[in-house]
Amino acid sequence: MQPFFDYMNLKYNKMETIATYQQLALLIEAILKQYFINKEMKGFTSNHEQLHRNFYRLKKDFPQYFERLTFDTNGHYPYSEDLDSILQDFQICGIINKLNPKFRTIIFNEVENFDERKAKRIPFVEDNVLQDIAAKLTI
Repeated sequence: MQPFFDYMNLKYNKMETIATYQQLALLIEAILKQYFINKEMKGFTSNHEQLHRNFYRLKKDFPQYFERLTFDTNGHYPYSEDLDSILQDFQICGIINKLNPKFRTIIFNEVENFDERKAKRIPFVEDNVLQDIAAKLTI
């Protein structure tokens, strides 16, 4: 059996890239969904810095999947305007909610047609890859 990163590089040579905002948003949704499944939880405490640092690290560890996600590293911590926009879009669409008084706890909602949307937009990202990426999150 090949080591994971060799597999990832091999897969990268054959796969499409995450080129659009919609594909990136769906990838992040899939990773968060897998994270919640792995941890058997429905929500987590939102820490803006921690979320951005996590996805910045994921971009370094899995560049083939996060090429479209850009970060500004000139501030106190890596910041991605796209990541903020995607999380806001998730809240507007009802994928996540922050209904608590200080908007600190993010709750992931079950959304219909997720598998169908994933199959249509990012069929080349396999479930085992999502599991490996989600396992690296520390939110």
